[in-house]
Amino acid sequence: MNIIELCLSPAKGGLELYAFRVAKELSNTYNVTAVVAKSGELESLIKNNHIEYINSKVSFKPLPILSAIKLARAFVKNDIDIVHVHWVKDLPLAALAKKLSRKKPKIVFTRQMQITRNKKDFYHRFIYKEVDKFIAITKRVASDLKNYLPDFCADKIDVLYYGVPEPKELLLDTEKKNIRTDLGVSHNSFLVGLFGRIKDEKGQHLLVDAIEQLKIKDNIDATALIVGHPMREEYLDKMKEDVVKRGLGENIIFKDFINDPQSLMQVCDVIVLATYEETFGLVLAEAMRAGVAVVGSNSGGVPEIINHKEDGMLFKTKDANDLYVCLKLAMKDTDLLKSIALKGKIKADGLFDYDNHFYQLSKKMKNLVNDT
Repeated sequence: MNIIELCLSPAKGGLELYAFRVAKELSNTYNVTAVVAKSGELESLIKNNHIEYINSKVSFKPLPILSAIKLARAFVKNDIDIVHVHWVKDLPLAALAKKLSRKKPKIVFTRQMQITRNKKDFYHRFIYKEVDKFIAITKRVASDLKNYLPDFCADKIDVLYYGVPEPKELLLDTEKKNIRTDLGVSHNSFLVGLFGRIKDEKGQHLLVDAIEQLKIKDNIDATALIVGHPMREEYLDKMKEDVVKRGLGENIIFKDFINDPQSLMQVCDVIVLATYEETFGLVLAEAMRAGVAVVGSNSGGVPEIINHKEDGMLFKTKDANDLYVCLKLAMKDTDLLKSIALKGKIKADGLFDYDNHFYQLSKKMKNLVNDT
């Protein structure tokens, strides 16, 4: 198969990282060309991994005729069978290019974000008519697609959970202790990790509140490790000032984004995802595969990942007190903590297997091409 991986998003996040991973993995078997924005983060990743790519720029996103003509020519030149779209804003480009080209590749759209309003007007019907397969990353997203997209899309919607790599290595207890020491965390402290972009809706402040309750109400030695890149430096600075004012300077550790989060996750007793509305919850799957117990907000796609008190814990979204209750239980009931960590790993190793994800994705693509 000849595949185009189309993602013109200039951002640096999970969507762009997934587009890179797909291009990298599928290029091991098929002829893959990435179409990316010039000078974006994704271009850097693609270029450094020696994946064939071309730059594109969309000048008029609702009806990008000039960009579509160029892409349509690429369909013919590279004899493209599949166009895999990641960013919803790229769909008009892909659909129009397909209309204009004498080569009619199948369009596969992986929907990674929630959809919240109807897309059944004439404009969207024109675009979605050209899509041959919708891949939703959760059952919740698939349900929303069926509700909000035109009726003719329903039979084209499949669910495929993200694939998460295994940790590069499982750390020994001595290695974990050394990393804790480097972080300034005592061996006896209950360490709670939170990984993700630092901004209000990611809920870092909820974890700070919960740690404060553990300290004040229960005199528990608990530490939060907050890892991620701030969307606004001012927000992070303000949070750090607030932590010091509340006397939590020794209980809250901030660390910038790292490329291998699973290594740092392993030194934590629990990993928390406190986002208000997370479509999937990739951090949870990563932690589970690393053998670490997880606690997530009960919204979005998170309940599809966690069964409460079986392979993780769920707390009421935006409720710092309920998060505190879960963390206190996790610390007090060590048998429960070990059990959910073990069951979580078993579940994630099966449901979110990295290699199987790309096998299933390529299988869906091949089936589309073979049905032509």
